[in-house]
Amino acid sequence: MVSPLRLVILSCAISLISAAAPSSAAADFKIGIDGNVDMSRVNLQSWTPLTAATGATLYRTQANWAGIAPVQPTKADDPADQAYRWAAIDNTVRVASAVGGEVLLNVLRAPKWAEGPNRPTTGYGPLGDQPPMVGSWNPDPVALGKFATAIARRYDGSTPDPLINGATLPRIRLFEAWNEPEFKRYLTPQCSVGQIKLGGKCSHRGKVIVGQLYRTMLNAFYAGIKQVQPDAIVSIGGLAGGNASSMGPEIPPFQFLRELLCLKEGRVIGSLMAKSEAECPVKANFDAVSYHPYTLFGKPTSKSPVRDGLVLGDTRRLVATVKFAVDHSTVLPVAPKETWATEVDWLTCPPCGIVHSTGKPRGLPEPTAAAYTSETMYRLWSWGVSKAVWFELVDSPSWLAGGLYAEAIGGADPVPKLSLRAIRFPVFSAKTRGGAFAWALSPCRSADDTVTFRAKSGTKWVDVATGSPQADGTIRTNTWAIPTRATMVKAIASGPSCEATTSLIVTIQPS
Repeated sequence: MVSPLRLVILSCAISLISAAAPSSAAADFKIGIDGNVDMSRVNLQSWTPLTAATGATLYRTQANWAGIAPVQPTKADDPADQAYRWAAIDNTVRVASAVGGEVLLNVLRAPKWAEGPNRPTTGYGPLGDQPPMVGSWNPDPVALGKFATAIARRYDGSTPDPLINGATLPRIRLFEAWNEPEFKRYLTPQCSVGQIKLGGKCSHRGKVIVGQLYRTMLNAFYAGIKQVQPDAIVSIGGLAGGNASSMGPEIPPFQFLRELLCLKEGRVIGSLMAKSEAECPVKANFDAVSYHPYTLFGKPTSKSPVRDGLVLGDTRRLVATVKFAVDHSTVLPVAPKETWATEVDWLTCPPCGIVHSTGKPRGLPEPTAAAYTSETMYRLWSWGVSKAVWFELVDSPSWLAGGLYAEAIGGADPVPKLSLRAIRFPVFSAKTRGGAFAWALSPCRSADDTVTFRAKSGTKWVDVATGSPQADGTIRTNTWAIPTRATMVKAIASGPSCEATTSLIVTIQPS
């Protein structure tokens, strides 16, 4: 329960109300940033303030296995082996430590020596005339497990920092095993014979095998991490959202997830059944599931138009699917799993990036993107997602413009977007019977800090509720706290732990 709020009615009468969260809401909600940069080359003096200004407490970065171990180590589970190159990740954990956060590490890309045999020379790429992507072909799960052990040991919190005398490298306890494993850019082969077609079936009567392949990798990675850090949290690699990419047709995420979790569709459309142990003798081992709910067309509540697709509005289906697997003991350990949205953003226009699937410019005006950013954080929290990672910090010319900063011209500093304010202090409000409620994620989080919600009725702004946020910064008014006639809401956070901060103004949404 959120601390009781002091409600100040428009008539200035005061009464106490409770601020119960939805039953599915995440208990400890954290916002993170995926900087999408080579952290071994980042200037910490310039990068740290940009990162700190987001208020993020998580920093997702990629551990490129091929780059860290280009030559096969003699003792692969020992981080001190001379084959390993740790500089980039070392730098990332220093950045996170400098701004009071922690690293969420995504491991991907097998080195050549760890890829499987019989690598084809064609059959992949947009036209099917290229070899598999580097680092994707049938990675060796045993080698991956040893690499996981090496990572867990180097970042267990006790390793001396090679650049700072007397310091130790901060601990990493959050891990993602691979990235978008159902997409051929990251993991192949998808089929026993032939290639995946639209609809999730293989050509030449082949069978989809990538779910089984990935399950073996996931279990080896999980065991490697847990051997060193039993209380670390290991997530399924972030699932992509659709059934096609720049590489052509792909396996839809829910189809892949069912195979991975030893589930199958029931006779009724949308229903699930557990596979028998004979059908699925090996169970997936994980503590969390992560996904990348990019919603290029629509709103924060929009669902995928693709069968078994996964965008923001499909989050509750994702949570329910994983819960079904836990309830029917088709996964291990048999315990509740966290849900992480490890890549999410809203594109802005300008600069109007091109969506590869349509060839058309796509993006939102900055005010709309900022409003959707605030709403997205609320929706994810209310749907039970515990970690939401924004991709990316600064717009990249090689991708679409979802950064919190616009790339500057001529070497100037990046320019903050409205979405930066929205993610630092997200606010959401919606109508209910007899009034409306408001929610916020406060940048001020000490026990003595407060958040005051103000509602606009006509031309006047009036304080309607004040209270202290929970430890993770979340605060929600009761469902009738804001008057029915109010049209807009903003929040002001203040207190001894931080300077007074005002959120963006948000329109109260329909019920």
